[in-house]
Amino acid sequence: MERCAHCKVASPAWQLLWNSYTQMPSLGDDGRFFQLKVCTTCKWAIVDTFIMVAKDRNTSEPKLLMSHPSPIIFESELPDQAHNFLKQAIDSLHAPDGAAMLAASAIDSMLKDKGYEDGSLHSRIEKATEEGALIAELADWAHEIRLGANSIRHADKEGDPTKPEEAEQAVEFAKTLGELWYGLPAKINRKRGVE
Repeated sequence: MERCAHCKVASPAWQLLWNSYTQMPSLGDDGRFFQLKVCTTCKWAIVDTFIMVAKDRNTSEPKLLMSHPSPIIFESELPDQAHNFLKQAIDSLHAPDGAAMLAASAIDSMLKDKGYEDGSLHSRIEKATEEGALIAELADWAHEIRLGANSIRHADKEGDPTKPEEAEQAVEFAKTLGELWYGLPAKINRKRGVE
């Protein structure tokens, strides 16, 4: 994990508190390895779940299945530009103004990748909503993020600095949109055997 999912410190040091290996007969030779670790910077915990093939237990590394809280698990499915913006937004949550602008850029990049390229970001969100690519609630959320990022980008004198929770919401929306538009379809296609 490049950064702690809680405090976002780069290359975190971990203190291992607990681990356990459990065989899963119902899954064939696969077993599960669980660990609980704490970031030495923020003191918050991460739970990892790994899969391990029993016959290879002594010769191979386990494969990470999930962490909680999780990093972006669908990141390889995102278009490169959107992935870059979203990763930077997550990595810069300690600087809320920057994180909010980068999250808005990730959203804009995903809209453009889906064919919504004309006009302003406002009009692209509206067009995606008209065509059913965004439900009304997601469109409202996208507009909130757009307006917050615009206030910062244009250095509005009346604008307030972005609050940390607002930056987190902007990043959460970008992650949600990425999961809906890229992660979930890819997962469904993999389950169905479609490339």
